[in-house]
Amino acid sequence: SKNMPKDGDIISVYLRSNTNALTYLRNDFIITTCTATTKSFNNSSTKIQVHGKMFIPELDSCQTCESFIGTSKSVMKQLARKYKLGFAFNDFDDTNDFQNWIKTEPGDEFINDITEHAWKDETSFFQSWIDLYYNICYVNVNKFLLSTENNEEVDITFATTKNGVGTYSIT
Repeated sequence: SKNMPKDGDIISVYLRSNTNALTYLRNDFIITTCTATTKSFNNSSTKIQVHGKMFIPELDSCQTCESFIGTSKSVMKQLARKYKLGFAFNDFDDTNDFQNWIKTEPGDEFINDITEHAWKDETSFFQSWIDLYYNICYVNVNKFLLSTENNEEVDITFATTKNGVGTYSIT
């Protein structure tokens, strides 16, 4: 227990692949919980389970009140620049929700709040997350689900084709 990781410590994880098709991943995580269990019978091994959240400087530690003017998509781009992240999206059209967005919570909660209140039209809904490559992914889920010929049918193969993956832009 003397050298056991503690909540709030930062742990670096590096994953590499034996093939050139997959690139390596290196991420830093803030430990949120850490538990240890020990088997007491003949096998005296200890299992340590560590849970963490990806570490992005100032994302959840900065509690300043700020405002951003623009659509949800443009504000997400501004946040990507602010936190030195990439920005990935799958919809060329802008959203129809131009307003003053007021940030009173940590950055990760603000990103979730923007996503929850994003508006484009009656058939669009959005999801967002930060992926393992440090990109804010802002996705119109309807683009994945509906076919381009008839916007009333769900096209499951659209999400598996190269055109369904979307356009990615790194800022």
